[in-house]
Amino acid sequence: MLRPLRAVIAVSAASSLSGCCGISQSLSALFCGPRKEAWLERSFDTPRDGLGTFLGAVSRDDPATIYDCLAYGYKKALSVGEVEMRVGWTKLKEKVTGLYILDQAEVSEPVSEGPGRVRFTLTLHTKPQVVIEVAMVREFYVAASLTAPDGGRPVETSRIVDSLSPYLRMTNTANGTGVHAELPGFDVPGVGLDEVHRVTAGLQWKIAGIRNR
Repeated sequence: MLRPLRAVIAVSAASSLSGCCGISQSLSALFCGPRKEAWLERSFDTPRDGLGTFLGAVSRDDPATIYDCLAYGYKKALSVGEVEMRVGWTKLKEKVTGLYILDQAEVSEPVSEGPGRVRFTLTLHTKPQVVIEVAMVREFYVAASLTAPDGGRPVETSRIVDSLSPYLRMTNTANGTGVHAELPGFDVPGVGLDEVHRVTAGLQWKIAGIRNR
C-alpha cells in the first residue's frame, strides 16, 4: 500500500497531487520554484528518515544536502564530490524522469533487499504515471569534531567503515554492561586531545541508487 512519507519533512506535498499553486505537479515545480521554509529536521537514523531528508532537499533544490544523502559507494559511482554535486545533480535529474518533483510522490513501505539494504518505490501520479525506485543502504561511520583555530564552529571530519565491530568491546561488570571504544585514527596533523570537541560512531541510512522502473 502506498502512503505519504511524513517522518522527517512533514509537508503536505508528499501526498498531494497538486503543487504549491494548486496546479499540476510538473507545472508547480516550474512556476513555484524550490521551497523556502526552514528545515524541520535532517536525520539518517532510519531508512524512512534518510529518504525524508532527501525529499526535503529535492523540494528545496539543495545539492549540498542531496550530496549528504548519498551513500559513499553511490557518490563514487556518480563520480561526484561535494564541489561537483550541483552539476552532478543536474545530470541526475536529466537521467531519472520525474526526479525534480520526487518530493510530491507517494511512497511505499520499505522492502528489504538483504541485511542493511532496503528499497522504496515512489509513484508520481502524473500523466503518464512515473515510478522511481530508491535503494538505501546502511553505512557505519566514525566522526570527530575538532575545535576551530579561530574559535568558530567546530570542524567535522568523518570516515565510512565496514563495521563498528572491530572498534567496540562490551564487558559485563557488577554495575552493568560497559562499552569500550577504540576508534580508527584520523589523519589530522598537529591536533591534540584538548582540541577534540566531540567523537561519535554509529550507523546511518543513505541512498545507494535511484532509477526509473
